[in-house]
Amino acid sequence: MSDRNDDATDAAYTRLLVGKWQGDETSKPMDWHHITIFNADGTWLGFGAGEKNGVFQPFFNSGTWSVKASCVSLKVEESPMMPSLVGQELSYVTLSVDANAWVWKTSAGSVITSRRFGKS
Repeated sequence: MSDRNDDATDAAYTRLLVGKWQGDETSKPMDWHHITIFNADGTWLGFGAGEKNGVFQPFFNSGTWSVKASCVSLKVEESPMMPSLVGQELSYVTLSVDANAWVWKTSAGSVITSRRFGKS
């Protein structure tokens, strides 16, 4: 894919990702249930809980986001419940995104489908 097509794909993904997304990551040792909100101004926030053996660990993270080469990059600027994440950049490969579903791959290789909800 040429740089021009990459840029066009990144711009399309950026437009489509603005909004609220709900996802579930079922992986061992902990399952994660989360909501991610991508704002048009390049900020994001994520919240939810990890679950292990019926015990929930809540989290809240926020920062800035961008799309480059079909990867969604999240720079963590605030993470009161997981302070070790502050300053880290998390990157997720986008496999597809449309008005209702965002299919992406975690750093561990799991494929997750997040669903849009609510009004953007």
